[in-house]
Amino acid sequence: MPVRSALLAFALLLIFLSPAQAQDAAQTAMPREAVEKLAREAHALLPQAKIGAGEGVAIGEAKAKELQYPLVPYGMIEFIITRGHVAGFASHCGLDWKGQFYSPLMSFLRTRETSYTDYQWAYVGILHGVAMGSAEANMKGKPCPDDMKARLLKEAK
Repeated sequence: MPVRSALLAFALLLIFLSPAQAQDAAQTAMPREAVEKLAREAHALLPQAKIGAGEGVAIGEAKAKELQYPLVPYGMIEFIITRGHVAGFASHCGLDWKGQFYSPLMSFLRTRETSYTDYQWAYVGILHGVAMGSAEANMKGKPCPDDMKARLLKEAK
């Protein structure tokens, strides 16, 4: 099964599970190859990422080369990818992915991971975006079933 198909099937499964079930599934079911592929795609985008207040400053090629993969633990990478996929499905269904999924996730992580550097936070954001884009690409041209939208709305509460 190609990596994209495996990710799509896994992400769709997570939408129909309770949050606790989804977290358990994320820890055991996501193909490591798929996680690694998206994580490395995100790492490759680090030079364009911005850190700092306001508009921020791009990390740049030189600094990005110094940043060793992985920037955060594998479990965190897998969790962010899972949540990014859910946000991608929310976006596909016309929901407020940023306000209902991304912002609450980042608030939660910032209270939990207080020792992360600006570079790690940039990576987390990129990783979420890469995973979200992957889900949106897999859903392109497909409908958003009512039950999927309802499940997403329920999860966002």
